[in-house]
Amino acid sequence: MEYKIYKRDSVEAGRYQLHQYEDLYGETFDFNVVVEARYIDQNEPDYKGNPLIEALPPSYSGEVIYNLLEKGIYFSKDERNKNDISRSHAIVRIKNLMHIWNKHLLLAQKLDLVIKRGYTSHGLHTPQNLREGRENASKLSKSCMDQDEMIEFKLNRVLPQMLGFSIFGMSGGGKTLAMERVLSFYPQVIEHTNYKGKQILFKQLVWIKIDASYDGNIKGICLQFLKNVDEVLESTYAWKFRRANVDQLISAMAQVASVHKLGCLIIDEIQHIQQAKTGPARVLNFLVTLQNMMKLPIVFIGTYKALKGALTNEYRQARRASGLGEIEWGMLENDGEYKSFLEALFKYQWIKNEVALTDDIVNTFFIQTAGNVARTVLIYQLCQLEAISIGIETINEELIELVSQELPLTNKIIKALREHDFNELAKTDDLYFNELNQVISNKFEEIQSKEEFKIAKLSIKQQELKKREELELDLISFLLSMGEYEERARKCVKYVLNDVGDDYQIINIKRRLAKMVMNEEKVSIKKKRESKTVPDVEDFKVDKINLR
Repeated sequence: MEYKIYKRDSVEAGRYQLHQYEDLYGETFDFNVVVEARYIDQNEPDYKGNPLIEALPPSYSGEVIYNLLEKGIYFSKDERNKNDISRSHAIVRIKNLMHIWNKHLLLAQKLDLVIKRGYTSHGLHTPQNLREGRENASKLSKSCMDQDEMIEFKLNRVLPQMLGFSIFGMSGGGKTLAMERVLSFYPQVIEHTNYKGKQILFKQLVWIKIDASYDGNIKGICLQFLKNVDEVLESTYAWKFRRANVDQLISAMAQVASVHKLGCLIIDEIQHIQQAKTGPARVLNFLVTLQNMMKLPIVFIGTYKALKGALTNEYRQARRASGLGEIEWGMLENDGEYKSFLEALFKYQWIKNEVALTDDIVNTFFIQTAGNVARTVLIYQLCQLEAISIGIETINEELIELVSQELPLTNKIIKALREHDFNELAKTDDLYFNELNQVISNKFEEIQSKEEFKIAKLSIKQQELKKREELELDLISFLLSMGEYEERARKCVKYVLNDVGDDYQIINIKRRLAKMVMNEEKVSIKKKRESKTVPDVEDFKVDKINLR
């Protein structure tokens, strides 16, 4: 496959396997990377002749996406021979494991569609294009700040061509990690200089990801957006608008998105807008209007709380009507996909007795997790930590049930997961995972304290031995000062110390040793018979033998 680089008076061409930037940046891109535009021809009629799309990597097949996303962790069977603390540290690595299933492929394909379809309504910078951007920014500010003209986001008021989608699931389930891995497929900034003989000097901002501010207000979202843009473009938008009011910040955000041809805005922790003082409806009104007026696709990521409160029923219906809908994250059915996930986990065992995955173990895991990925990973970690802690060094159904009973809110959460009861999940998801991670932390500390106790006991024993050696030397010196010869002094000291054991007083021991030296007390010291290879005369001496 071929890419093109347009110069002022010439065209350079090159070939690629995966994408047109692979020789410079590898298979995926680091965040904040700026690339010089290379263009590839498009087969889709709506994409042809659009430099904003032609400069993007091609759309990948499911097989390529799988290979790009899959990420293992370091593991060696030799680590099973290490001490308990070292193995516990290794077990914590499992949280970095990224196992790929169909939701990852769905996410990658949807995001690619969102970015490229969004760019179909954007062209190169022209005076008319820039003027429309400024006008839309002004309208956006007015519609969002004027209470009388607030847009009610009913289904029929949302533009049918609005792109974007929502990802929701339990906190800690890997939604953010998956999104960041998919975003690494795209350079974040593409610098254009020339396209088919036309000079176009601007930086295309492919995507920006922000976290909704904790208070969920529009001002916090705008400020976070400008700060993230500054980090990528090395610009000073946030400093320029540091004293701006909300109205001015909205206008600034819209203009920046227009000038740099922002391809997609990802807003994580969207459930926080429920805390907005003006109410979540006003914040959503701002975001919907931003999509419609600026033709900017937005992807929302949040917990079940976002479904219950932050995202209204009307807005979610509009999302479904747009054709891209929602992705529920972190729930697997008890089928081949869940077993495949457990098989990937069971490759990483730091317990001494390696366990083969059986159908009974799979079923027990599913009963205790209802197919929730994050909970499965954490229970698997707990099983290994518990097996090391109590010394059984294996995993079985009884152990899985045991550690599951230690988890808070177990029955309530499992029931809600199985029944997809979003109202119940919205009440407990954050609390659940905070406490669950605390259980992992407590188990790790328990193993660490046991290991430290072993070390402490060993240290105490060594100290006692050292103390006894010092005492022996002191007592031997005492006897030598009384004129006893060294060999007998050593034997007398060992005899007395063995006799009195640990319950002794120095003064009493010295008195007893003094009596020994003065022959007031005798000590029986057996001599070890020396082995001889040749007998001497004394060995054959016979006394008082009567031969009669």
